[in-house]
Amino acid sequence: MMSAEGSDAKEKLTDMEEDPKKTGQWWEEKPDLEGRTKKEVKQWLQHFKQEAELDFEVDDVACLGELLADSTKEDLKEFAGGLAGIDIFNAKEKLKKKAMETEESGRR
Repeated sequence: MMSAEGSDAKEKLTDMEEDPKKTGQWWEEKPDLEGRTKKEVKQWLQHFKQEAELDFEVDDVACLGELLADSTKEDLKEFAGGLAGIDIFNAKEKLKKKAMETEESGRR
């Protein structure tokens, strides 16, 4: 028999699993790297690395979100290597575009 305390813990876990921000999937909810912490940027990079099957060291690329958001393609190529840097830059630009589209649709 499960105690009330165990039931509450299970309910909290379920809530946490459903909340993208708590599970590290914040980019699905608000795709904006600016102002993100180094930990959040690392989470996004790790997810992107796995999704795109890329080979680079996340620690070498992760930095404060504002700095990553302002990084040029050349900067990212230097940090992550040629193709991975370009892929990160393109993904970053997609996130910016998606954020702007979301913002515009919210104004309508």
